[in-house]
Amino acid sequence: MAITIAEAALAECGSRTSIAVIDRAGRVKLLLQGDGSSPHNPELARRKAYTARTFQQTSAEWAKRTETTNPGQRQLTDVIPLGGGVPIKIGQETIGAVGLSGAPMGQLQEEGCAKNAIAKVADQLR
Repeated sequence: MAITIAEAALAECGSRTSIAVIDRAGRVKLLLQGDGSSPHNPELARRKAYTARTFQQTSAEWAKRTETTNPGQRQLTDVIPLGGGVPIKIGQETIGAVGLSGAPMGQLQEEGCAKNAIAKVADQLR
């Protein structure tokens, strides 16, 4: 499933994008760096996925929430207040996450690509 998610995200967001898929423990299952991505993109993708997994919501939702409430959470190791990370869920249980970095149209596009990529395996997430 991690391969399907990463390949779908790369196909939709383009070759400048890096994609990280992590498991429920926050460990990297797959890291895919597009041929045109910048050197920092894989690490940002991993941190966005880690943030989404840790807080069980998109990294953009968490970033918005921590602007004024619990801003100290932003100091935790490996979290990042940027959009592009989306949790992977079975029902209400978060089993992993995907993070993207480097999409041409930015974080909003990255989140959309991540959600669409997860949708590709939705029938297997039961």
